Amino acid sequence: MSHKQINLLPKEQLKELKWRAWYYASVRFYLFSAVGLAIVLLAYIAVSVYLNVVARHLGAEAEALRKETSTSDIVELKKQVRDINNRIKDYNALSTEVPKWSVLLDYFAELVPDGVQIQNFTVDSNKKVVSITGTASTRDAVILLHDNIAGDSVHFSSIDYPLENVSKPRDVTFHFSFKVNDSVLK
Repeated sequence: MSHKQINLLPKEQLKELKWRAWYYASVRFYLFSAVGLAIVLLAYIAVSVYLNVVARHLGAEAEALRKETSTSDIVELKKQVRDINNRIKDYNALSTEVPKWSVLLDYFAELVPDGVQIQNFTVDSNKKVVSITGTASTRDAVILLHDNIAGDSVHFSSIDYPLENVSKPRDVTFHFSFKVNDSVLK
């Protein structure tokens, strides 16, 4: 059975009822929209406040860690710099105090004639005395070595030359010592 509705109201009132229904529907829509928007806005504000608090807390924690790290890093770097500076000072002090032995060897090497082999070259750095031992094919080669060292008075002096160095004419084993002048080692 189907029921039919008959509206006996005049047309103007029917129009007014339609407008009223539309008005109430619109009011409900805008009210629900406003309430929903207010809820979303409040949620946004709450999340924003929460994130700001967390960000400040993390920022303060990061700053504390940065200060702690930078302070310990700076202390460590300063210690390393101090150690390196001390090593450089030690090196500079040693390089000015230690004689230039390579210069001595260069001057001496030019004086060794053919047929002479130096087997031992010992330096007493406190007394600035060089002691050498070696072999020579002939007595004349040993004498030439002696004369070469004695002739270089700019670099060497005070040669101690035992006569036993020239006792054999061939296959001579020799040893002698001489002083190194200060100018060589500077």
